[in-house]
This record gives sequence, C-alpha cells and structure tokens, in this order.
Amino acid sequence: MADEIFGGRIEIEAVYLLASFHAESPLRSALHEIKYEGNVELAGKLGRQLAIRNQLNQKGFTSVTPVPLHPAKFDLRGYNQSEAIAKGIATEAGISAEVLLKRTKHTPSQTKLDRTHRWSNVEDAFEIIDTSQIPSHVLVVDDTITTGATLEACAIQLKRVGVKRISIAALGYATA
Repeated sequence: MADEIFGGRIEIEAVYLLASFHAESPLRSALHEIKYEGNVELAGKLGRQLAIRNQLNQKGFTSVTPVPLHPAKFDLRGYNQSEAIAKGIATEAGISAEVLLKRTKHTPSQTKLDRTHRWSNVEDAFEIIDTSQIPSHVLVVDDTITTGATLEACAIQLKRVGVKRISIAALGYATA
C-alpha cells in the first residue's frame, strides 16, 4: 500500500487504514461529520477502531503525531480532527501522542486540486516543533489519504530531523 500511494518517493514503512471509501460509502459521511461538524467523539472512537483493526499496539511505534492544521484553520474549525483521531489511536495502542509538527503555510483546501497541485500546495508547509527529542518510529495520522501529498510533506520534515522509521495511519483512503 505504501508503494502504491507514495510511489517510492519517500520511505514509508507501512500504511494503516480503517477502510477505503468512495463518494457513496458510509465512511465518507462519518469523515464529513468529523471534519466539518466537529464530532470529536466519533474521531476518537474511529481512531481506537483503527488501532484495534491494525493491531497498532504491536508495531513498535515510539510516537503518534497528527498532521497539523494551520492556526487560521484551527480557529475556524475549533479543533484538529487528525489530532482527535491520533489521540484515539494512542489511547487504544498505549503509545505516546505528541504534536511534533506545526503548519507554517496557510494553504487552500486540497479537495479540488489535482495530484500535481496537491503536492505543490503543501510543499514546505510544515516544520518540526522541537528537535531535542526525536522519536525513532513515528506514526503520522491524518483523517484521509487521497494522493498522499500532505502526509509525504510531513514525512519529509520528520526524516530531515532524524526520524528513522515513519508509518502512516488514516481513517480512509479515497478510491474512485
């Protein structure tokens, strides 16, 4: 799955999903409720289910971190849905959850962009918050994966500061 999504552009150890989804799937409705309706409880529950389904307590992660929102988008939404999912995963799997990245570039939504523009939209949009404690194996969490551009941009920053192993988790993988 990692090679399919990231095409060997960056080394991703594994990709963990709750499910793939398409326009008519029930997961799409749940993701909309999490992202745009502020359903923090549902985000946490689905994060816990993702951890159980993929046995994330047995994978050797030293940290779970969410894809960060830009402060302006955080202010608009009131919370980071990826952080709520990451906390659910961390709770279920007994892993430390910490915010390792910050978003420094306010970018337009990825939803209407093609693959090439998605990458340029998030290139250099993230920075590491603190380089004093670098975990060895990080699970980066987002709500969905479409092209993988956002997660790849986060992984690049983590690799630059010395994270040895990176895996990805998301509730859904968008299929046609």
